[in-house]
Amino acid sequence: MLNFHIIKVDLKNGETRYRTILTKSGKGIKTKTFRPKQDARTRGNRAVLNAQEYEAKGIKPCAIKFTRLADEYMRWWTGKDHDRVRLVLWWGQRLGKTLLSDITPELIRDTLKPKNHKHRQPTINTSLFYLLFWIWMVTTQ
Repeated sequence: MLNFHIIKVDLKNGETRYRTILTKSGKGIKTKTFRPKQDARTRGNRAVLNAQEYEAKGIKPCAIKFTRLADEYMRWWTGKDHDRVRLVLWWGQRLGKTLLSDITPELIRDTLKPKNHKHRQPTINTSLFYLLFWIWMVTTQ
């Protein structure tokens, strides 16, 4: 059964954050940090209710990792664009062990966020387009 608890995190600059920790059988499985405590509470309640709803309907969460998605895409792809292979490998390195159900817009945004401004905006947009296309293509097949 899925549960959650919230802890208060005091930052060095004096600000306060609240971390929602989702637990299953006493082990933490996912965390997310929020500024307002109400957002943290809402996230925890929503996750628990969704898990209960899925359990009642008999729906099992996705157990497919991103590496399998990338492998399936490369098996189907017959194009001549050599850059596509590089992008699949790039995403595979960053999201390889992540379950498809755990890929969120925040995770994608953090992955694409340029740390040293190495990536230009067109490169980021192209990468994001390919990622969304792969997920759409494999899930519709």
